[in-house]
Amino acid sequence: MAGGIIIPDTGKERSNFFEVVDVGEGMYDTRTASYFPMKVRVGDVVVVPKAVVTQIILDQEEYFVCREAEILSIVKD
Repeated sequence: MAGGIIIPDTGKERSNFFEVVDVGEGMYDTRTASYFPMKVRVGDVVVVPKAVVTQIILDQEEYFVCREAEILSIVKD
């Protein structure tokens, strides 16, 4: 296919909207021995591709986990 893009079936999946329920401390910087602060906050709604989230079930509740770097967008009102 000249000049085209081939997208695998996994790339055709729509992104998902998620509400953030918890965040970690951030990425650890070994040079300064401190954490880079997280940009995403509890309560934010974010857009994340299905392919990068990990589903976990904790106390019969479904959660999805991903790295902050995988977030495509923070949805603003």
